[in-house]
Amino acid sequence: MKPGTYTVTLFKGELEVGTGSASVSAGGTTTVNLSSNEYIPSALWSIGNSDGTPKGFLNADKIETMHPSDSRMSSWGPVTYTIGSSSASSWPMAQFISVNNGNKIVWTASSSQIGARTLVIRITSSFASGRPVVTVNSWTSSTPAAPTKIDSRGVTRGTWRGNNQAFTYSIPSGTLIAGKNTFTINVASGSTGDTFLSPNIVYDSIVLY
Repeated sequence: MKPGTYTVTLFKGELEVGTGSASVSAGGTTTVNLSSNEYIPSALWSIGNSDGTPKGFLNADKIETMHPSDSRMSSWGPVTYTIGSSSASSWPMAQFISVNNGNKIVWTASSSQIGARTLVIRITSSFASGRPVVTVNSWTSSTPAAPTKIDSRGVTRGTWRGNNQAFTYSIPSGTLIAGKNTFTINVASGSTGDTFLSPNIVYDSIVLY
């Protein structure tokens, strides 16, 4: 390593959670103390783990060796995920506009759990400016700004890595009800494409606070 000042990054899995600086000199040693600056409030529910990977989601175990269209892949959906009974392995690791848009999450809330809430969707990559738009019961979020484009075909070339990004949605009071609530996630984009080359996102986690 050449002498100089370097940025040192702390990762949780493949999610950056902290940074520090290290100055290196010839023949010398240096110490860096790193700590996570990740904000983790108490969650009402979550799907997946916020670690910068789609590990545990549907087809995540196959994507590095199979094309998304491979017949050995499980059906991409769209799916309906029920909080409290569905497993993370039933939620698709990726969502494509022309394949499985409109995945749903059903959650039965108690009266103490409703009110204004925050939904955070983390993704590990985006293709063709895909980003999530959320509908909760009769309320629909605005469309987030397009993520930074990467010159890559993403999951169709066997990888889920890209720019980790979190999308935060403030669900207004009066939207959630005591009883059954339906969250619908659609990928939005100004671009188009066929099947697995349509705009898409790869999920890291979905958390409601």
